[in-house]
Amino acid sequence: MFKLNLVISRKGDDVMIFSPPPWFRVFFLIISVIMISGIVLNISEGGERISIIAVVISLICIVASMYEESWTFNLQSRLIIFKTGLIFLNKETAISFDDVGSLSVSVVQRGGRSKNKQRRISHPRYNQELLLNLKSGECKTIENFDGYNTDTFSQKAAILAGFCGFSLTA
Repeated sequence: MFKLNLVISRKGDDVMIFSPPPWFRVFFLIISVIMISGIVLNISEGGERISIIAVVISLICIVASMYEESWTFNLQSRLIIFKTGLIFLNKETAISFDDVGSLSVSVVQRGGRSKNKQRRISHPRYNQELLLNLKSGECKTIENFDGYNTDTFSQKAAILAGFCGFSLTA
């Protein structure tokens, strides 16, 4: 799974989608086009060898541009659909609104000791998660982020909770 900041988009009045920003696919497609253009120019100018590295990078970028990770919240069907994988080969999970207990934002400070285990690391790391808490006790991570900007996560959680009618817990 890629570490992405998902963006909120609305599709009509009944659907809210958390997904990678539009530039995500465009970025990888542009790199692919540049790499493929270089390969074609090399061949057209009489180059005898095709750079395997350029071909591999192009293929990786094309595959990366097809990556999908999205959460779709549909008020009309009262379903949450989570998709992850490639556009044409993805795993889809459906969750009913009735199975959701609440939404929450979790902030965890990660510390540790240095290699000699005598002094603490002076710059702690933070990990945040936007969680979908199910009534069964299971938690589904909608988004996670390494860093400390609780305002962004709190805003996303508040928007989603208001849209779906879920309670927001700490």
